[in-house]
Amino acid sequence: MFIDSRDNAACNLRNADLSFKIQYTRTNTLKYSYFHTTIKAWNYLPMHVKKSNSLSEFKRLCKMYFYQLDAKLT
Repeated sequence: MFIDSRDNAACNLRNADLSFKIQYTRTNTLKYSYFHTTIKAWNYLPMHVKKSNSLSEFKRLCKMYFYQLDAKLT
């Protein structure tokens, strides 16, 4: 389903800001699928979270980001 951006023979799905391109979907089944929604969530993450150096740092920064986002919405 996804193509490694380092593969020059394939189309490039990631750009400089580490975001994935979301392809057009005709049906709601794909539009609201797990992969489509997680790609959208990834694209909304700030750059410092995406560029985490380790998994533990990524998890910590994600929690901080989503807690702050939740606090702003409530």
